[in-house]
Amino acid sequence: MSNDTGRLDIYLQNIIDRSHVDRSHVGRLEAGRQAVEKSTMTDIGADGMLSTPLGNEDRLMRIQSLLASGEMTRRFSAEPPRLRMFDASEIPEVERQAVQAAAAGVLVFCSLGVARGIRKRGGPLANGLFYEPQRLHVRQYAPQLPVGAHINEDAIYLPWSALARNADRMFAFFGTESLFVRPDSPDKPFTGFSATRSDFASEIEALRQTACVTPEELCLVAAGCAIDPIEWRSWMMEGKIVAWAGYSWNQGIMTAAAIADREAAPQTTLPPAPILELAERLAPAIEGYDNAVVADFAMTESGPRLIEINAPSTSGIYAGADFPAIVAGMAGILA
Repeated sequence: MSNDTGRLDIYLQNIIDRSHVDRSHVGRLEAGRQAVEKSTMTDIGADGMLSTPLGNEDRLMRIQSLLASGEMTRRFSAEPPRLRMFDASEIPEVERQAVQAAAAGVLVFCSLGVARGIRKRGGPLANGLFYEPQRLHVRQYAPQLPVGAHINEDAIYLPWSALARNADRMFAFFGTESLFVRPDSPDKPFTGFSATRSDFASEIEALRQTACVTPEELCLVAAGCAIDPIEWRSWMMEGKIVAWAGYSWNQGIMTAAAIADREAAPQTTLPPAPILELAERLAPAIEGYDNAVVADFAMTESGPRLIEINAPSTSGIYAGADFPAIVAGMAGILA
């Protein structure tokens, strides 16, 4: 896409959660924040690609790469996009600046909580927010997928308050040694987990004490399924895959480094062929449901499967992702 009518402004939320970020990165995060905050809007130019693993909690780790992307200039030939960092408390001021800037378009990348606030306010930032929660409930998108595509296609749904007392029935129904439980809601009030019959009750009790889960929260329950530790994130725009990124987890910290250590997944931004084939088959079908999604895939004991669908504005952008292509795809939909 070439943006010849004005400048695209990218609004990126500052997020530093020290309970989730690798301590060795904190100094770089603070330095990135200070460098960006020296000016309200920062032009993106020069050469570079994303080179650091990025998630919702460590989003600032991509600042240097974003500011050094020559591909931005090539894709937006008139004026490259500008990057505006903001804190959640600054939304009213940011909205005022967005109106004054008179940019050709606005794109927003932020946390789920801030996305909900922006939608509720309905201001200028909402126009560039790719986050439609009603389409991101598992019970909504899973039935749209072909048989054999979704990892939890045989799941049942129960309210949170019914999980513990129905544990024996669920284990008997699925006939497996473990069950997988996750919230149906895209707001994700708790993290999905797998548990055996012996520790199922304790898992529920632990979450009851640590997570803000209401009794009526609808939960997906499925048979436990072993998946490859490396998952693959795709950005699907208008029926096409515009970017890929592989990621894994090491002691709770997302990392892309593990990918280079596996013969099945050398340093590359493309997934194994079975995942690539499934994703390319699903992309046109998903377009009929939503024309911009982030879809995560993994290899399972039964083959490649779609793990979940999320929103582009609230999803982490991992190492190797073609961020200029993601921005161009989202901007093209807004145009």
